[in-house]
Amino acid sequence: MPTVIPPLLTPTAGTILATVLIYIDQPIGTGFSYGTDTVNSTKATAPFVWTAFQVLFESQLFSKYASREFIFATESYGGHYGPSFVTYFEEQNTLIASGEIDAVPIVVSTLMINKQVAFLTY
Repeated sequence: MPTVIPPLLTPTAGTILATVLIYIDQPIGTGFSYGTDTVNSTKATAPFVWTAFQVLFESQLFSKYASREFIFATESYGGHYGPSFVTYFEEQNTLIASGEIDAVPIVVSTLMINKQVAFLTY
């Protein structure tokens, strides 16, 4: 009979901070995404994605993650929409800081693009 060793939490292993993954299928109608709004470009999609994160970070379930490091990781077509979304988030953060809109700042610390997948497919 094999020996079973239970997992061990160690304070230096990075297990103390939760990693939350959110998958985005874009545009509406691809993958598991659905909706009634018509979007025909990455630029038109960015406000919808930003609004989704606003809803998440304003909710009691996810508000504790709003202050954590936020890494936007993409692959394939994400090499196109990732930079556009992060730019839109930064524009909204500027409006929040100036008091023009009342929302939760979404600070993206890193934009990651899987270039092997993106370059091979486009």
